[in-house]
Amino acid sequence: TVPEDRAVSSAAWERRDATASTNAVYRIRTPAGELKWIARSAVIDLDDFGSPSRMIGTVRDISEQKKATIRMEAKISLGDRLRELDDIQSVVLVASDLMAKSLDALRAGFGIVDAMAETIIVRNEWLATGTASVTGTHKFRDYGDYIDDLKNGQPVVILDITQDPRTRDRAERFSSMGVRSMVNLPIINHGQLQLVVFVHHSHPYAWSDEELVFIRSFGDRVQLAIARIQAEHDQDTLNREIGHRLKNTFAMVQAIAHQTLRGVSEKHLVSAFARRLALWVKNSKQEQFRAQQKPDPCVQ
Repeated sequence: TVPEDRAVSSAAWERRDATASTNAVYRIRTPAGELKWIARSAVIDLDDFGSPSRMIGTVRDISEQKKATIRMEAKISLGDRLRELDDIQSVVLVASDLMAKSLDALRAGFGIVDAMAETIIVRNEWLATGTASVTGTHKFRDYGDYIDDLKNGQPVVILDITQDPRTRDRAERFSSMGVRSMVNLPIINHGQLQLVVFVHHSHPYAWSDEELVFIRSFGDRVQLAIARIQAEHDQDTLNREIGHRLKNTFAMVQAIAHQTLRGVSEKHLVSAFARRLALWVKNSKQEQFRAQQKPDPCVQ
């Protein structure tokens, strides 16, 4: 039983004196390292003296149902949280956190790919306690022969690093990171490999189709969120440029007006016109200053 659920599961003495809970759901860790959800349902029979004589019930593995529920809740949470975020780093961290915890992973994250150089840059990741970070730049070929699959848009799903022909000759590289099983899922943009979603396990693991669909959904949502943030950043840049050009244009108009209207006899109209120009210039400077103070969401 995992430490957090030991109070839920029952000990032998609790079953003997009938103090054990008859209905409980708890998690166990198998010898291979896989997490399982267990549901126990039981009744306690009493003897003629009212003392517990036996406990009869069932113990069921409900892992698939629980995992499906957790994945659904994670997708809902991701949608809610992405709407509140306006920088790429936060998007990646939130998505990595939800994805990894939903899959009971060792490590999870997103990497920026240079398809020509066949490298991946990992800037942020989620890590299980005590797990080493893999942030930095990595060459795909140093870890096996699967980069061509990613370039072709094919997910790389490896049950056991030491057995798969694409990685077994580089198993020591994965072992140094604590990885025994992994998924690398490519995100393609305009026909080019742009991002890779990665999830690692410390033990051999048979990835289900539902889990791969789940990982894909996270990759797609992160890609859309990054595109939105970049579009907003580009719009802000355009607005700043337009504001700068308008300020210069109206400064020129102000100078021309001052020269042209010097001989006008209705001085009160000239003064009103000058005040309007000055007010516009002041407001433009304030807007430009506020725009410059806004952090760049694309800086990670």
